[in-house]
Amino acid sequence: MAATQIDIGGRQISIGTLGIIDALRVEVAIAKVIGEPLFAALTTVKDGAEKMGITALAIGQLASKMDADDLIKTMETVFKCVSIDGKRINSMEESFNGRNKEIWQVFIAALKANFADFFPENLLTSLSGTEQA
Repeated sequence: MAATQIDIGGRQISIGTLGIIDALRVEVAIAKVIGEPLFAALTTVKDGAEKMGITALAIGQLASKMDADDLIKTMETVFKCVSIDGKRINSMEESFNGRNKEIWQVFIAALKANFADFFPENLLTSLSGTEQA
């Protein structure tokens, strides 16, 4: 997969591909948090309105069940494949201090780039706050 290039906050973000072991760690962390039944529903429901309702439940699960340490560990794993202005992210403090909104934008972009075929489409769309055509 070619690196994804995007501009966030006036900085050039390059998102590469996570190795399979790191990708599996992230997939399990997210799936564990939103729950197996909810994840299964997200991946099988075809109706748009029903899927949006289930997606809202998934977002709630992510927000309420992932503690800060698990979230930070997951972000650090995802950021292994991300560069900002040509520099790898060695420290979230160093790369995002004072840029609270951007850390989420980069995290969501990296999830979308690496896991579009794994995570339900509407989950990633809802997380990023964008709408699909």
